[in-house]
Amino acid sequence: MKAQTETAQLVHDLNSPVNGVHEYNYELLMEYEPKPIPLFVPDNGAEQKELFLRGDIENPQHMYSGLDKLDFDQMYQGLHVEAATITKSAAISPKYKDAYTGVIDDFMKKTEFLRAAYDYKHATTAEDRAEASQRYMDLNIDLYRKPDEAIYRSMLAGKLRVIDAKHLTGRAAELREELHAILPERQHDEGALSRFKPSEETIAWMQEVVKSLYGNLLQHVPDQDKFTVYEIRDLFNQIIDEEFGESASGWKTVVQTATSFNVRVPEKEIIIPVTYPDKTYAQVRKLIVHEIGVHMPRSLMGEQTDADPLRHGVAGSYDSEEGLGVVMEQALEGKYIENGMPSYIVAGAAYYDNMDFRQLFEMEWRISLLENLSSDDISDGQIDKKRSAIYNIVFRIMRGSDDLPWFKDLAYFNGANDIWKHLESISGDDTEFAFVLASGKINPANKDDRRLAREVRTP
Repeated sequence: MKAQTETAQLVHDLNSPVNGVHEYNYELLMEYEPKPIPLFVPDNGAEQKELFLRGDIENPQHMYSGLDKLDFDQMYQGLHVEAATITKSAAISPKYKDAYTGVIDDFMKKTEFLRAAYDYKHATTAEDRAEASQRYMDLNIDLYRKPDEAIYRSMLAGKLRVIDAKHLTGRAAELREELHAILPERQHDEGALSRFKPSEETIAWMQEVVKSLYGNLLQHVPDQDKFTVYEIRDLFNQIIDEEFGESASGWKTVVQTATSFNVRVPEKEIIIPVTYPDKTYAQVRKLIVHEIGVHMPRSLMGEQTDADPLRHGVAGSYDSEEGLGVVMEQALEGKYIENGMPSYIVAGAAYYDNMDFRQLFEMEWRISLLENLSSDDISDGQIDKKRSAIYNIVFRIMRGSDDLPWFKDLAYFNGANDIWKHLESISGDDTEFAFVLASGKINPANKDDRRLAREVRTP
């Protein structure tokens, strides 16, 4: 296949001798960074959601014009040129070479992943579709990690035990019967699995750390019940200007079309989705410690070193980056929860039980509604609100292909778990935690990343 040929050629180029290459520009490589998140924003998302929730279509089929417009040949060629320049440059310390080649390899795999998504959506035969599906899932697992089956089944079984223990009547009882008719056959397997949880001592330690670290940032939040996306934008920009000053020169917060809050390091932008509903006081505080307290400053710290990947993120750091943001949110409240469980269950059911979009949706909205039910009196408004929210979760797992689960959102569970485990191992050591936050965009639980961060110099 084309992608496999390009990968082989890139490996050949990187291992071939090149003379006279001394200068490089890492920002040029960033121009070829594959970005699945914005490319998986569909043109007809609102229309398909409305049709689906109304029952007019069984499963959504989205149009991804951003994906369709990609020039894969140009992307591959650009990666070849920049990769050869960077990896042969005498200006890069040999100690950092693995970090640079890791980023290049990650970019190539993500480009191939996007190509597989494109090929899947445009396949005209069952054979081509199956081949593209296999490539897509192989790269998906390699890049984002598949869900652990025991953890998935344990999560699902735990929620079912809560629901089944309730004395439900009327409409609530009917919904529970409908749920059991939808569930995969092995829903109760391995329900007793003991999942990791940090100690109360570590949680209390981190709560004090967060209060100390982010007190100045959080004091900017006015005492009001709700914040629009534009109020959040203005608040974020105020915090960046007043608390970071020149060290965050060029950074800004913008409101635009997007599927989620995210930070774009090359553009120095914090993105707020224009369609997001108003946020509460508590939610805004969480967003501040996550976006401005973790993602932005770790990039700023990486920028102060002589290893470019620490600013943009070393390969494989995405889980820990999101995980650290989640951990800071939880530490702010002094409460540990298993973050991202609905997404994990949806991904697990899609992968291990071959459930399609409709089946995932019908199962998960009933689980989410019934597990938190305080009264058997369920209104149409409650159901409509829950269905809308769960559609968004299922869409985020199935976006890009509409039929195959994308495991990116597992980072919120996996990353938080990895970070809490690391914090448990250094519990109470403020110096070690300072290294976690100030070492740039690495995975602090990875010994090679920690070694890299300790060896870099500040120019």
